[in-house]
Amino acid sequence: MEIILAMGLRGGISFILSLLFGFMGFLIAGATGHSVFLDIEWFVWATCIGAGGAAFLAWLKPEARNNIIYISLAVAFVGAALGSWFGLWYGETVYPDGVRNARFAFTSDARSPANWTFMFGAAMVISIFGSVYYGFRLWRYHEV
Repeated sequence: MEIILAMGLRGGISFILSLLFGFMGFLIAGATGHSVFLDIEWFVWATCIGAGGAAFLAWLKPEARNNIIYISLAVAFVGAALGSWFGLWYGETVYPDGVRNARFAFTSDARSPANWTFMFGAAMVISIFGSVYYGFRLWRYHEV
């Protein structure tokens, strides 16, 4: 029972924090731009950094060995990068007309569905990657 509770709590916290930190990265990328129209890759990388950092914090076990912490960090950022780039591809596929200019996002345009796809993609993929890695650690080494 404690394993299910630990997985559920960490997975939920990972998803929520990844969405919040990914959105904060999106806003910071918009605030630090040097032109009115920024390339969307700037927003995707900022979302990836925010979501990856949040997921790493959600799945972090400070008492673990250093190499386990480094692997967790790598899993978090690789999962966030894959998820955000997959979300960008999905957003451009589903919204081919560029809903609210999806390819060049205006700095204050956080309500565009095409921009939210890479934020959700990063949060979902990193939550799944983190769950699989943490579940493996639970199964193999019985860490809670």
